[in-house]
Amino acid sequence: MTNNDFPAIPEPNEFLLETPVHSRFKNDSTKIWELKNFKGPLDSYCIECGEQSIFNRFGPTPSQLIAGIAPVYGGFHSPHDEDKVQTFSIEFTCSRNEDHRAMFHFRVDRNSICKFGEFPSRAERFSAGVRKYREILAHEQISLQLAQELYAQGIGAGSFVYLRRIFENVIVAKVAARN
Repeated sequence: MTNNDFPAIPEPNEFLLETPVHSRFKNDSTKIWELKNFKGPLDSYCIECGEQSIFNRFGPTPSQLIAGIAPVYGGFHSPHDEDKVQTFSIEFTCSRNEDHRAMFHFRVDRNSICKFGEFPSRAERFSAGVRKYREILAHEQISLQLAQELYAQGIGAGSFVYLRRIFENVIVAKVAARN
């Protein structure tokens, strides 16, 4: 595929939290540099705290590193690096407890950038929002888990099918209980 076949890179917050793993975007060096240097904050669910939290960048950004050693080394990139596949990771810490982390891993090739890993996953972050409905959805846990996994992989239509089934079953059960 060529560089023009992929959509533009979303803003860092959206790319990190909303974009499914393995989604590919156009290689745009300016946007990738912005992503690599993104400091946050990220408003996300902390699976270890068990509640919504603010996450801040952990460790120095590439621009901070270059500012510290650029006079000695003159930068990091060679003109020949453009054809090489590069990977990088961005790590964040929970503002409630700095031992709690969120990590995102990226792969950049000549034409595209792809998020190839994240912790916690979108499914784990999504499941936090539905925990309060567990009592109502007791018999629908398998369907709910499948809906979460499909959503996490960016398959919204598949997720919708399972969610519709859950709502139909809950409505039918409530109507049957009244009769």
